[in-house]
Amino acid sequence: AEDSLTIRRFKPMNTSTLAAAGDGTGLTTSAPIATVVTLSPAATYCAVYFPRHLRSRLDYAPGSRFTTEVENAMEEDTDANSRAAAVNLTNYMNSAGLSAADFRRAMGQLRTNSKGLIVPGQTQVYGLFHPLQYENASSIPEFTNAEVRGDGSSPHAKGIYVKAQGITIDYSTAVYRDATSGEQYNVVWHPDAFGVSWNEKTNVTEQEDEAQVRVIAFND
Repeated sequence: AEDSLTIRRFKPMNTSTLAAAGDGTGLTTSAPIATVVTLSPAATYCAVYFPRHLRSRLDYAPGSRFTTEVENAMEEDTDANSRAAAVNLTNYMNSAGLSAADFRRAMGQLRTNSKGLIVPGQTQVYGLFHPLQYENASSIPEFTNAEVRGDGSSPHAKGIYVKAQGITIDYSTAVYRDATSGEQYNVVWHPDAFGVSWNEKTNVTEQEDEAQVRVIAFND
């Protein structure tokens, strides 16, 4: 059984200036050896139970409040596992206080390091910040002035919820935080920056053990 998934990524190819000579010798060659990126499995489960006599009293059909809460727990943990990859990034926006300069610097680094992958105004880019950064983000003109208009849908009236500088912005407690220091790893990224693959997507099953009913959600 395989316990990992590998993705091959190639580094930029090298170019050289051709000398004005007719012998065709002296060309410099390079070997485009691929870099292997390994994705390791991370299985997650949520197991809950209730007494058998409550089975006919509790609605745990798909879409019910009970099942939705189980699925929400799975989604939050799965997101948190994915966001934990941010600790390996070269650059991220920490919890010292998100500022306009931080945001502009992040966008500059993202476009510089993407090797032309990000085209301003065309390429989808995402920004995910911890809710504790909302106060700081509200002072950034690129956020609060995005899509400003005279009706009640202005960001000044309804809050920050739209694209700003070509970035779709969201806030979530799933942003990775260091368990010891509390450091937040707020990120701005292109979808290709993180690889996600499924062996098995989330499914919910029911089991009975004596006079106990168990509901178990699992993904891998």
